[in-house]
Amino acid sequence: MAAVEEDLQHIFSYYNQTLFCGDLPPCQINLCRKAKKPGFFSSERWIDGQKTIIHEINRHKRAIFTNNSNICSKDSKK
Repeated sequence: MAAVEEDLQHIFSYYNQTLFCGDLPPCQINLCRKAKKPGFFSSERWIDGQKTIIHEINRHKRAIFTNNSNICSKDSKK
């Protein structure tokens, strides 16, 4: 799973730079193993050695590798 997490981190970095000019704060992306949750976001989860606050996005692998085409659709809130 480490390779998948590295790929997701690379994707986050790419979109942060491309869409937000690198303005998004650092974020660690992890894969969770708890089957009952699709994932979660945790604000200010860690502080590194340079006192940088790092957020966490944690997704279950099934939630990543399934068809999520309805997430941005206008009907997704029904």
